[in-house]
Amino acid sequence: MAKSRSTSWGYALSASTVLLLGGAAALLQAGIAADEGRLGDGILPALWLVFGTGLLGLVISLPSYVGHLRNERIR
Repeated sequence: MAKSRSTSWGYALSASTVLLLGGAAALLQAGIAADEGRLGDGILPALWLVFGTGLLGLVISLPSYVGHLRNERIR
């Protein structure tokens, strides 16, 4: 049972890291494209949604994963 919890927190951590890095790369590219084209409009909200979801997931899953690993090490 403990192995499956650790595995699920690991999956959540990896998925949120991918969302965070992918969102950051997309925002960077959109910012470069907006600067090159001298666009005054804001960057698409969908890109911020991906980045924000990754950030929120990382804030939740990283402490949970580390805490679960520490609990398993103590036992």
